[in-house]
Amino acid sequence: MTNVRLKVASKERIILVSLFSIIVISISIDLYGDIQENLPLKHFIHELGLLSLSLVAAIYQMLLIFKRDQEITSFASQIKDLETEKAAFKQHFAKVKNDFTQVLDQQFTTWGLTPVEKDIALLLIKGMGMKEISQTRSTSEGTVRQQAATIYRKSGLIGRKELAAFFLDELFS
Repeated sequence: MTNVRLKVASKERIILVSLFSIIVISISIDLYGDIQENLPLKHFIHELGLLSLSLVAAIYQMLLIFKRDQEITSFASQIKDLETEKAAFKQHFAKVKNDFTQVLDQQFTTWGLTPVEKDIALLLIKGMGMKEISQTRSTSEGTVRQQAATIYRKSGLIGRKELAAFFLDELFS
């Protein structure tokens, strides 16, 4: 996107310089003709003023375009830096997530949970309700409640909140 914007700015610069060049050249040619015709000094000063104003406006516009181009380049650099930072964060977060998943699995194994119970425990930690879990796993809600009770018994924990807190307290302490 920034490359497109820079190309547009370059086209704007070319058009602007061309227009001001045409104005300056036209006024200069007219001034030369006026000098040859010996027109009154007032007319000559008037056109010289127009020429000066055109030059000042051209320079001012070029400075504005130059400043905007610098800002665009700076923003493009900042965007690139943020994208690099975001990619690094995502990579780091993926590793942390993988490590946390391994810790969960190790603890579930220590508690002697079956693969199905591990899955249910993970869904409970994620905050899903019994109905959601039963729909996700295509089982009855009663079966999920029974499996959750088995998980709490094997882990020695009282309920869903304590199960989640068991892992989250360690994570944030």
